[in-house]
Amino acid sequence: MKKPSISGLQKRKIQVFTLTQFELDRLLSGFTIIGHEPIKINDFTMS
Repeated sequence: MKKPSISGLQKRKIQVFTLTQFELDRLLSGFTIIGHEPIKINDFTMS
């Protein structure tokens, strides 16, 4: 039996992106985070 080859995976280039805090905040602003309990921020509750 022939072993599966992973040589195709090794040839792929790895890309690394560096984001500033502002860019990360902008990226994550489009997502809704659902937690198990409400989030409290300075007497303001998000649920």
